[in-house]
Amino acid sequence: MSHVIAISGTHVVYIIVAIKCVLYKIIKSKRLVNIILIVFLIFFAIFTGVSASCVRACIMMGIILISEILYRKNDFFTTWCFSLAIILIINFYNIENIGMWLSFMSVLGMQKLNLKDSFAVQFAIFPIILYSFNTISLTFFISNFFASFIAGPILILGYISLGLGKYFEFIVIIEELLLELLFKIAEIVGNFKFSKIYVTTPNIIFFIIYYIILFFIMFVKNKKIVIQKLLLDSKLRFLLKKLVIILGFFCLIYITLNFKGNKAIIIFLDVSQGDCTLIKTKTNKTILIDGGENGDYDYGENVVLPYLLKHKISSLDYVMVSHFDSDHCGGLFFIIENLNVSNIIIGYQYEKSENFLNFINIAKEKEINVLVVKNGDRLQIDKYTYFDILFPMKDEMIIENAINNNSLVAKLNFIENNSNISMLFTGDIEQIAEEKLVSIYGNILKSDILKVAHHGSNTSSIDEFLKLVNPKIALIGVGKNNSFGHPSIYTIKKLEEIGVNVYRTDENGEIDIILENKNELKINKFIQ
Repeated sequence: MSHVIAISGTHVVYIIVAIKCVLYKIIKSKRLVNIILIVFLIFFAIFTGVSASCVRACIMMGIILISEILYRKNDFFTTWCFSLAIILIINFYNIENIGMWLSFMSVLGMQKLNLKDSFAVQFAIFPIILYSFNTISLTFFISNFFASFIAGPILILGYISLGLGKYFEFIVIIEELLLELLFKIAEIVGNFKFSKIYVTTPNIIFFIIYYIILFFIMFVKNKKIVIQKLLLDSKLRFLLKKLVIILGFFCLIYITLNFKGNKAIIIFLDVSQGDCTLIKTKTNKTILIDGGENGDYDYGENVVLPYLLKHKISSLDYVMVSHFDSDHCGGLFFIIENLNVSNIIIGYQYEKSENFLNFINIAKEKEINVLVVKNGDRLQIDKYTYFDILFPMKDEMIIENAINNNSLVAKLNFIENNSNISMLFTGDIEQIAEEKLVSIYGNILKSDILKVAHHGSNTSSIDEFLKLVNPKIALIGVGKNNSFGHPSIYTIKKLEEIGVNVYRTDENGEIDIILENKNELKINKFIQ
């Protein structure tokens, strides 16, 4: 509903109409009034922050006023295209401005679709909403129905209160009440079951077909005649076949370029001072290990979920929680509440923290299968992939710093054609836990990839542990300039001394490890 109060066309129309009424009583020349209004529009766009939606409205309104001055007929689509060109000339990077596209497509829908405004807007911006926010609302018509009655009074009283609110306090009070009512409607409708449905990002083929159909509906007036011509006219049929072949050719190129084959991939996501790993197996099983923090900025909602949906993952086969510190489990609350999750994997708990209890309660409500594992267990994900659980030890839990030191330690194994690539996940274990792992497992700890324990803290990564793991690659999830001083320079030095390639999210952002054939690993860094 933000478009109701966003500074755009509706604001401009109300202001121009109001000023026109006043100026016509003072100045008799229509041309002079229009010139004054054009100057006002320039200052209004600057005063309100030069947002793309406001500039679009001011340019289109300015062209209408100029056409009146020159006694020329105004053409909507020409005006629409001209204002778009001007905005892109001013700043070409506006082509990536979602607000601009929402504004332009909204006004196009309202003007060209023979529907109620709210429905026309939704049809015109539907693909943009899908692409940008990965959501569908089935209740928008309810909120827009009520908003349409109070949007006008909100805008009119809002501008009156700017100038006269100091003298007429009741205007400000009414304005505040109307705004509270608008937000209350949004809140109530937002809590409906189908108000926000998360969907994966459609591919470009969907957008092309959708807008071809939409523009046909918008701009072809005699649709029946056009369809009959297409069916009966041999030349038009031939052109249509050519168009279909060309579109099919481009679709084929797109599919070819985006085809990656069935390769296992490990994606180490940047969730600042936290951990989060997404794994896609050769058979397309999806596993999410940890999910970052959920404090003032929820990384589950703002980073992990959008990432999953952009990569066409709407459900997870497994969610693994290393332990219940909020920088590891916090972001997972939003994930398990809003995505279809089949299984949750947790280790045996020394103590039942508040995070643990809340997490289990949500899992029960969502009817998600919870697997509680301990050392010695094996989880077979598919015929190529399995986890060996090395920690915690059910009968020998660590008392000291119990949540961290009883983190779930799991060795991920990918096996195919006599090749074996492994990764060791360590949660936030510290020296005491590493010493136990060294004494129990020895060379079994050997892994190609190590998720470095406790964000590279100097309380972890003891020499004996690192030498036994002996990884080729080490991953550290850490926030830039964090207050903990992670990762420790001593930990980095230890890793480099034994020839490990260290990748960290504060310097490299997202890190992708693609498992090629014959034990080969391909590394892609978001920040090179």
